[in-house]
Amino acid sequence: MGFQRVAFAPPSVTANLAEGLSPALASVQQGFSEGAESLQGLGLPPSGSGELAAQMAAARQGATAAVGSPASFMVITPFQYGIGTRKGEYAYLTPEQALAALAGRMADAPQEDPGAELALVVLLVGTVNHAAMAQALSAFNSVFPIPKLEQACRRAQALATLETDKFIIPKGPGYPAWGQMAPQQNSKGQMVAKALGSMLATGEGAALAATSPAERLAAFAQKQARKIEEKAATLQHLAQSMIGGNDAWTGFSIHAPGAVLFRYLGKLSLPFDAASKCTSLLCWLGKPDQVAFYRESFGLCRRTLTNSACLTCPGENAACPF
Repeated sequence: MGFQRVAFAPPSVTANLAEGLSPALASVQQGFSEGAESLQGLGLPPSGSGELAAQMAAARQGATAAVGSPASFMVITPFQYGIGTRKGEYAYLTPEQALAALAGRMADAPQEDPGAELALVVLLVGTVNHAAMAQALSAFNSVFPIPKLEQACRRAQALATLETDKFIIPKGPGYPAWGQMAPQQNSKGQMVAKALGSMLATGEGAALAATSPAERLAAFAQKQARKIEEKAATLQHLAQSMIGGNDAWTGFSIHAPGAVLFRYLGKLSLPFDAASKCTSLLCWLGKPDQVAFYRESFGLCRRTLTNSACLTCPGENAACPF
């Protein structure tokens, strides 16, 4: 048992939600279209909201379980006080030191029931210098941005070019300086904008009053249909954006009772040696359903200490470390 390469993949909740709701939303769009066509004669279609409401309630319950429950989280980087090794402005952290720091903090991890099954998701980003560290963290944050990791990335970028940047003399500003000014920044412009806004509002109200009720209802139906299409496209775009991999990204996921899980960290074989002295570590700890989103997003296999086979891909995935 050990680390495996991280390869981003859309979590199952997005795929299942899109697949399960597509037929229902398609029927809603069809109902909007039929209703818009029949509004002129007021032959409104029958209500079909009961089935849709049940489907949406089930979908919301699944989405809430996947993304609505927080898990304990920790980031370990070379730039934190008391972590790793300091040499002047530079800071270093080996994979062994990162894992030891995590193991030392496990005793303080919040637990509702010490005997209950917990899930641990660990990501290790190992690089040999600050330039490679900045590149690996930047690539990770471009897919799955984490504020604390973005701070470490900026610090690594600064250290990577520190020896050359300190010889650069910044260009001073010129005077008089350019600025910006809008018409509403003075009293006369504000009066003109107020008068124009009042006139436009009166005209728009008159235009709306002249629109027939049937046309308003038809426009509303079209607007709702477009909104459904836009939301579905946004979810699809998010799923497609969660794709990527890097040789510096490794991780593992394990399920076990809390006391057993903490001892497991001392038995891990590290994927990087001490030459990877610019290492960052991320950890999520909680109930299995609380960390499932992260495990699935990072493409990690699910394993328990009491099961000899991987529960995600038993006997099917050649890349599975279990």
